[in-house]
Amino acid sequence: MNTSPLPRDLEFPEDQNLEAFHSTSVIGGEFGITAELPKLEDIIEWQEGRRKFTRGYYRLVEGPQLFRLQQGFSRHFSIRHAIAFSSLPSALLELLELLFNRYEESRLKVIWKHLDPDFSFLVNSLQSLRRPVTFFPGNFEDPLKNLESGKQQVLLIALKNPLHWMQNHQEQLKAVTAANIPIVVCSPSFTAFEVFPENADYWVTSLSCEKDGISVDGGIVLGNKDRQMNELREIRKKRGNVLSLRNASIMLENLPSPKTGNTNSADSKQQVLNQLCRLEEAESGLLYPSGMSAISSVVSLLRRPEKPKVIVIGLLYTDTYGFLESPFRGKKDTTCYLKTDEIDQLEQHLDDQTACILTETITNPLLEIPDLEQLGRISQKNHIPLVIDNTLATPVNCKPLDWGADLVIHSTSKYLNGNNNHGGGVVLFRTDKWKWAMERYHQQWGLEPGIHEIRTLLQNLEDFGERMERFNSNGVKAVDFLQKHPAVEKVFHGSLTYQERTSPEWLMGYGSVISFTLISGNLESLRLFYDQLPSPLLKAPTLGSNQTLVCPYALLAHYHEPPSFFEHHRIPRHLVRLAVGCEEDLDPVFAALDQGLNQIL
Repeated sequence: MNTSPLPRDLEFPEDQNLEAFHSTSVIGGEFGITAELPKLEDIIEWQEGRRKFTRGYYRLVEGPQLFRLQQGFSRHFSIRHAIAFSSLPSALLELLELLFNRYEESRLKVIWKHLDPDFSFLVNSLQSLRRPVTFFPGNFEDPLKNLESGKQQVLLIALKNPLHWMQNHQEQLKAVTAANIPIVVCSPSFTAFEVFPENADYWVTSLSCEKDGISVDGGIVLGNKDRQMNELREIRKKRGNVLSLRNASIMLENLPSPKTGNTNSADSKQQVLNQLCRLEEAESGLLYPSGMSAISSVVSLLRRPEKPKVIVIGLLYTDTYGFLESPFRGKKDTTCYLKTDEIDQLEQHLDDQTACILTETITNPLLEIPDLEQLGRISQKNHIPLVIDNTLATPVNCKPLDWGADLVIHSTSKYLNGNNNHGGGVVLFRTDKWKWAMERYHQQWGLEPGIHEIRTLLQNLEDFGERMERFNSNGVKAVDFLQKHPAVEKVFHGSLTYQERTSPEWLMGYGSVISFTLISGNLESLRLFYDQLPSPLLKAPTLGSNQTLVCPYALLAHYHEPPSFFEHHRIPRHLVRLAVGCEEDLDPVFAALDQGLNQIL
């Protein structure tokens, strides 16, 4: 085994081979969560893999701080892939889920030292996988003993100093590799190895460090297996357990440094949770690294081997859809999709395998409104959890817990924050029925967002109520403008999809997200409109921004879907989404829209 020292310290140079990247303007400052996409061709080339962006939506495009951090590790250890996560547990568990999830049955063998404080999280965290786990002490001699044929096996070596153990078991590890059993090494510090560990397929290590008495957490997965590591990067996008750019920036300056365990985050975190619980009239809540982290955590907690089925009402946010379409423990097609006008059929689809019912208060991007009152009655009658993503409505317009929801989710990056400079999510609930299970899963996966993200959200929440009033009124004004414009064929907005059977008491406003189609709904018309849009319109994905944003939503979210997808979900292929801001004067926004729309007349 090669143990020669590295010729240099870990470094993160600014110039990281950016020739292949297209520079994009970030929105939201240094740690902005989205970026402008000025031309339609930029989006098409990105979707087809012919273009990369320096900035974009923070879960989907690695920002410069994160990119530098990962590239530094790749170069330092001479490996092809380095993928950072929000914590060491989330990095390890996401990798293990990837290795296991194609198989209904699998088993994990763990080499570790009992009561090692560096791995105090391990037993608790691995329980969240709901897979058989066998622990062996560090003097265990035969990793191949008691292999079960026909089942996926993974060997995890979790030791503070794994190098010595691996040197003493080289022949056995070669035999494990020959048996096509993945070998994962987990260490509490990247200083455990001077080079990438020989005989290992993956190495998971901590990125935790400290600055000015504040600790920040992170984890990273290193490896050379192209297919699996590319899949892991896609999983991070869908599940949302991404390392924040603020934490990545601190790590670039302070790795390695000792961590005292003091995050100084308790006060700020509790203030944020108190405000969100007050707004939603909830009793408890948990913060997450992203909205998708909140959604994927709730669904993963509720799903079990005997209850894999999720029933979805309406076409939901694209990454929620993508997450649900991924195999669950080797099984595909575990999600049942009903349209918002098919809730009368819901009980026909409920059975003892149903984990939960999932919907959005106002769906994205078609802005449909499922009947929460009816859903609440059905879920309570059948004792099946009802999970509501309330991001588009916000607590100002709807409080789903009053109408039978068990768990309410928000992407705090959107309306609640408004300034495009924070990434996060929250899950809110009332009864103690959920408190223990939710808190345990949150701890198992290490899903606490960074203190700097929490403080940013706390600051931006101060004027949320005032901003939301303007969002609501601006949305109504924009609907009126678009409906009257001759270049617009159809407008989608909550106020237009309102139906008499929907109880008006639970929805007090519709927000400012609007979708629409053009009269000649072809790609060339969309290009003429989009490419000619002037400022102050910002051409970028996300919503709930204080500044008005516009994007060709279907091309961004569903570019690779077949025609049957668009037909089934009733979504136009060239749908445009307008996320109206809370500007006090909308005349410049309407003038910019008018200029773009007039290009196709």
